[in-house]
Amino acid sequence: MYWKGLGFIKADSASIIYNAYIQYSDSSGIRVDTSNITISHSTIQYNDRSSNDEGGGIKSVFSDIVIDNCLFEENAGYNGGGLYCYGGNIKITNNAFYRNLAFPGRGGGVYFRHVQTGEFSNNLLLHNEATQRGGGMVFNDTSLININNNTFYNNTALLGGGISTNNSSPTLTNSILWRDTTQAAVGNYEIDVEVGDGPIISYCNLSDTTGYYDSTVISEDPLFVNETSYSYQADFNLVWSGIQSDSSLMSPCIDAGDPLSPKDPDSSRADMGAFPYFHPFHLLGTISADSALQVEYSP
Repeated sequence: MYWKGLGFIKADSASIIYNAYIQYSDSSGIRVDTSNITISHSTIQYNDRSSNDEGGGIKSVFSDIVIDNCLFEENAGYNGGGLYCYGGNIKITNNAFYRNLAFPGRGGGVYFRHVQTGEFSNNLLLHNEATQRGGGMVFNDTSLININNNTFYNNTALLGGGISTNNSSPTLTNSILWRDTTQAAVGNYEIDVEVGDGPIISYCNLSDTTGYYDSTVISEDPLFVNETSYSYQADFNLVWSGIQSDSSLMSPCIDAGDPLSPKDPDSSRADMGAFPYFHPFHLLGTISADSALQVEYSP
């Protein structure tokens, strides 16, 4: 179904958008105000709110919003080119934010302000841009959000190519921030802290670790399958040769996430990044005293 723009005001939890195309609005593609809504398996693209307001793709104000398995592509907003959330509670999972623009403001892909609680997990933020801060995303007076298993790649801004925080300390875990860039050659080009302590980071792979010296934070080529395509269809899965005894072609992000995090779908330790590596199954076994081979499947 194709829609040029939608608005929800004081809508209840029965409000669901599924398998929709929201395109070419000269306002926010979807505007949500004081509502409870779920948006899934939809495409939000080519909406332009940059002239006078936030949230080119979606603007959510004082709302509880769930967004899952959606594509945000080439939207523009003053702040929050792809998604802007003010207040409320959020759950944002399994989405791609691709080539969204914050002009002339902040948060090319995503902008959170005064969000109460939330989860932002298994999302890909790719080639987003902000004129000021936070090419990938911005946190403004927002701390109680868990940022788990996301991949940031080649986002750009004046400051904080990947993430920018202002009076915010979100928890960032099991994520990859790689090759994000800034125009200003100061500080950490992946993460910008405007005011306050900034994000709490552990078990992440950052191309710039300046200021983040936790032993669980690494800076190694994540070895994506194919990152060269200038498209959200580039393959940001993790590489491994598949030979258990050969780690020379094994991404350092495989089985390198927080051991206390929920296990990956294949029951192995959590990986870093938006897309978990699926281990092939192998036969393991022992030979008993009577030479019988006892085998079991194990990832």
